[in-house]
Amino acid sequence: MSFPAHAAVDCAGLRQPHSAAGVIAAENAWVKALTTRDGKALSCILAPGFMDMAWNGELHSRGEVLAGLAKRPSNAIKLSNLKVELSGDRAVARGVNTATKPDGSLIGRVKFEDMFVYRDGMWRAMTAQEVLMR
Repeated sequence: MSFPAHAAVDCAGLRQPHSAAGVIAAENAWVKALTTRDGKALSCILAPGFMDMAWNGELHSRGEVLAGLAKRPSNAIKLSNLKVELSGDRAVARGVNTATKPDGSLIGRVKFEDMFVYRDGMWRAMTAQEVLMR
């Protein structure tokens, strides 16, 4: 089931502290929302205007990401080497995302950079960019 990009959702359960640990919690909530195909949670995490520059160079809007969630493969995502830089109500998270198939075989690894803004008690993703690691 896809979740409309414009629908009102109660995001109170996804609140995080205004800290680097809060950004890491937002990253982990994002992974959980993707892997469980939780459109409501993902709509809270992705800010209006969110854009994703995927590993293959394709640009995806918030609406496209939410609409495609139901068709997302059942692949696992593991984040590593996560580093966070804070600047007021903005943050940048950088790390490595390793994707594996349900049988555990490696799909690929990407370096990522996600930019967040702190609004209404939670870190909301503004942009994401991935670069394929070879």
